[in-house]
Amino acid sequence: MNDHMALDGTFAYRMTQVESGLKELDTKVTLIDDKMNHVIDMQQEHAEETKESLSGLRSSLEQQRDELAKWQRAVRKQQPLWKTVLAVVLLISWVVWMLSLHR
Repeated sequence: MNDHMALDGTFAYRMTQVESGLKELDTKVTLIDDKMNHVIDMQQEHAEETKESLSGLRSSLEQQRDELAKWQRAVRKQQPLWKTVLAVVLLISWVVWMLSLHR
């Protein structure tokens, strides 16, 4: 009978140790969860900031593209067609001449 009581005491002690270990483990897991949630929140904030920054960059690039298109149209209107054709012919002639020198 005494052996049975000793076993009960050992079992109770082990159960207390297991419960204590489980509580400690639960506390550590909770801390890890909190840290992970914090990291996830920070990544979401960073992603939103990056999205806003890229949105601003996109609108700036679109504005520059529109301004460049306007400038190109204005240049085309100012420059007569014969000057453009002459420039292309001269450029092609120069390239052919350079290639003939290379051989």
